[in-house]
Amino acid sequence: MTAGQVVERYLRDLERAARPLPAEHARELVDDVAEHLAAARAADDSEAAVRTAIGRLGSPESIVAAAFAEAGIVPVPARIGWGEALALVGISIGFLLFVVGWILGLAFLWSSQAWTTRQKLVGTLVPPGGLGGFALILVRPTLYSLPPAAGTPLAIGWLVAAVASPIWLATRVARNGPAMRPRATAPAER
Repeated sequence: MTAGQVVERYLRDLERAARPLPAEHARELVDDVAEHLAAARAADDSEAAVRTAIGRLGSPESIVAAAFAEAGIVPVPARIGWGEALALVGISIGFLLFVVGWILGLAFLWSSQAWTTRQKLVGTLVPPGGLGGFALILVRPTLYSLPPAAGTPLAIGWLVAAVASPIWLATRVARNGPAMRPRATAPAER
């Protein structure tokens, strides 16, 4: 791995770790670290020197934690609570209660702070979210009127999406990974 690749990877990891920060703070933090590493590379562009400079900076997570402390905000990690659990149940099997269960699932999904807007759109638009109940009604006659070669893949695709979407959303909340954006709150007054 070259010195440039080491720096790119570190900055990419830092950008991911900085997602919970307000966008302006995150951009400023990444730019500052990039400048520091550019100065270190100007002095010595070897991979060992770059790794030493990165070692002095610390992990991306520790840099972001220091940025949170400096900004006076406390990160609140995303977690699965009642609202998130009901959202997952509603979008996965809510269509069994026709439209009401699915709508309640969407309400819990969109009111939750645990998912990003992109993830909420996936939960809304991927079956059985989106028009899952309606898709079942529309696909059912199609399965009988189409030749098996066309109807079966359609049903299998719907079933795979119906299972994969809630599982994917649950994994996004269960781990505090790059896709998660914990909300930041002001620290309690003392």
